[in-house]
Amino acid sequence: AAGEDGGSLSPTLTAGLATIHNWGPLTPSELAERERIRRPTATRIVTRLEAEGLIERTADPSDRRACLLTTTAAGKATDERCDQPRHRLGRAGKLSFEISLFEHT
Repeated sequence: AAGEDGGSLSPTLTAGLATIHNWGPLTPSELAERERIRRPTATRIVTRLEAEGLIERTADPSDRRACLLTTTAAGKATDERCDQPRHRLGRAGKLSFEISLFEHT
């Protein structure tokens, strides 16, 4: 699987995994909002990460129509192996990370 070596996920999948790991459980709509992507794109990310065994969907106890996304043990390990801090922060955190680097140089 792509997540086993921690290096073969695309940047988009890596960012999605990091967001779910750092902010989850969250709904696919919340993932889309946090990553500033459209809902269909979030759905594709979720489908791929779930197929890789890195996240799982569970029923949202407060809304039977919705699901919650959480990382699996493999997903947590994959995210934690990522050695670039900006990936662990997700797309929004990447900008903050880069701004802070710029301000300190």
